[in-house]
Amino acid sequence: MSKICSNCGSQIPDGSEIWHGNKSAQGGTLDIDANNAQNMKDHPIENVFFPNPASGEYWVYVYNYEDRTPGQSTNWIVRVQVGSEEEVFSGTVTEQEDTVEVLGFRYDSTNSGSSGGSSAGTVTGNLLTNGDASGGLNGWTAPDGKWATANSYDGVTALDGNFFYTKGFTGTNGTRLYQDVDISGYTGKKVTLSTQNRAYSNGHTDESMLKIEFLNASGSVIDEASSAKDHGNTTWHDMSVSAVVPSGAVTARVSLYSYYKTGSESDSYYDNVSLTVSG
Repeated sequence: MSKICSNCGSQIPDGSEIWHGNKSAQGGTLDIDANNAQNMKDHPIENVFFPNPASGEYWVYVYNYEDRTPGQSTNWIVRVQVGSEEEVFSGTVTEQEDTVEVLGFRYDSTNSGSSGGSSAGTVTGNLLTNGDASGGLNGWTAPDGKWATANSYDGVTALDGNFFYTKGFTGTNGTRLYQDVDISGYTGKKVTLSTQNRAYSNGHTDESMLKIEFLNASGSVIDEASSAKDHGNTTWHDMSVSAVVPSGAVTARVSLYSYYKTGSESDSYYDNVSLTVSG
């Protein structure tokens, strides 16, 4: 469990703290929480964001709220971002209530800068509906009907909850699952589509790809960006693509692609999909 706080107590600039027991404070929100008693995950992900962060000192902590694997260390990764600046930290905790002070810094809202460390908070949280597949395909469109969700399929298990995957697709031109997102007012900002991706088995040449298309008010594509095609990686790994919102764009169409190459069907798996705006 990560916390955002200030000074040497657990505080943000107004003296409060954001964590499982207090999910919103001074405009900041813990919008993704994990591993409470009713929602256990092997690979938990949490997210705190500030749409309009106040000036002041911020501290980021990792706090091992409960030790569920006595005698074993727990690895953690923290990604801290403000605007287009990002820094990643990692380490381990061993005992229950272990606390690691990850980062402290001062943020100045007048010039959107930070000092004394790195950064914190994206301009937005996750703009996607149902990015973790917990709601099936709710919010997503599968034009050819070749997408589904599951906790486990063909020996592949979700990072947490469910994942998106292709089922029964053998076409030559690829299949996609997409979602349209309102990006009005974000001209000149950077949007990032990110996910965890994996393949079925080593040596498989079926390919995965991410794409962001920018649409104007008439629904015409005026710009786009795609990730490199990925294949053959049988462990969950990061995959992302970023682009700057062009003038005239009102919608971002984000797509998860799968390209069939060999085997009985195309095999692409996606988990924890997000679209954020920064800069």
